[in-house]
Amino acid sequence: MLLQALLGVPHPTGPPTVDRPGVGAPLEPGAPLRGVCWNLQYAAGRRRRFFYDGGDAVHADVGDVLETLAGITLALRALDADVTLLQEVDRGSARTGGLDELRALDALGYPAVAATSYHRARIVPFPPRRWLGRVDMQLATHSRFGVARAERVPLPLMAESRVRRLFNLRRAVLETHVPIADGRTLVLLNTHLSAFSYGDGTLEKQIGAVLERTRAADRAGHPWILAGDFNALPPGDHASRLGADAKEYPEQASPLEPLFRELRAPLSPAELVAGGARWATYQPWGGTPDRCLDYVFHSSAVSISNYAVHPAHARWSDHLPLTFEAIVL
Repeated sequence: MLLQALLGVPHPTGPPTVDRPGVGAPLEPGAPLRGVCWNLQYAAGRRRRFFYDGGDAVHADVGDVLETLAGITLALRALDADVTLLQEVDRGSARTGGLDELRALDALGYPAVAATSYHRARIVPFPPRRWLGRVDMQLATHSRFGVARAERVPLPLMAESRVRRLFNLRRAVLETHVPIADGRTLVLLNTHLSAFSYGDGTLEKQIGAVLERTRAADRAGHPWILAGDFNALPPGDHASRLGADAKEYPEQASPLEPLFRELRAPLSPAELVAGGARWATYQPWGGTPDRCLDYVFHSSAVSISNYAVHPAHARWSDHLPLTFEAIVL
């Protein structure tokens, strides 16, 4: 516990989540709401191949980060969403020059922001030749309709030693409640599930926990939208086609099967697989988008249309933004 305190690793219940509650007219039932989901790759840019992708880079150049943040800001303005669900937003991390990326995104002008850490430590002594150093990576959700409240929901940890857990990611769901004019709230569930778990059962446990949050929203009578980077291929997509990257998805069955079985989604797994590159949201280093890892799900009290992936913004991250239009029924 002393080591944990010295390193500043967050308690499992997490830090405060409402960054700025904001004000504004509540969402009207039946009115279209445009959303965007995007893993920003902590605005590190695409000029360096980082160690987790098989390269040597650990830290990004500050100039690259600033250029990437400017590009992300322009892209988000062009996508013109009422709500954003963003993953990998650095706030004071050494690898991105200590910049507060959430404050940089204030240029978008959203009145309300919720954010919560899922990788925070005063120092990460890895990789061996050059340490990652201080890190604070967050989930962030913006809203034009204000935020009634927000909560950090911790997800099951990877099966690893206690020492590794002190320094590693602590995955979570950022649950943000957006006011609706009829007294309900629209629950936005923003998440980023574990990568590099190599079939150890972590994803299945995390997905079980995510499903519990959707069920809780249903029981409370609140419509909800779940979106994020799930780090898993859709059911029916065979990892063998990805060559060396196939080792990252060793599961015999996709961990996402329970989500597609129980929840509603804009596209079925068959449509995602048949669509190929059209629905691919992840682009490996040096390649073109070749797999879907990012998804949107929704409750029966929400309809979703105009679902799209945007390769025009591929310059800024290893993930592509996806957008959707939702109507609360």
